[in-house]
Amino acid sequence: MNRINKKCPECETEMVAGDVLSSGQGLAYQAAEWLEHERKDGTLASLKPASNFRRKLVSYRCPECGLLKEYAL
Repeated sequence: MNRINKKCPECETEMVAGDVLSSGQGLAYQAAEWLEHERKDGTLASLKPASNFRRKLVSYRCPECGLLKEYAL
């Protein structure tokens, strides 16, 4: 696994792990993923994946200043 600095780069406070949720079907939620792709016209409607290369997003939030850092692992 990649090394992740869990200290906030803005205020040096220990960051807290969490997830950024995206809505699924109905009332279900799922963790967001990073997907390699090229945007054709700047909108997600034209999302055409260049590959099936996906990565789970790992998120950390600073409880002091609110900075959110995401890593695609």
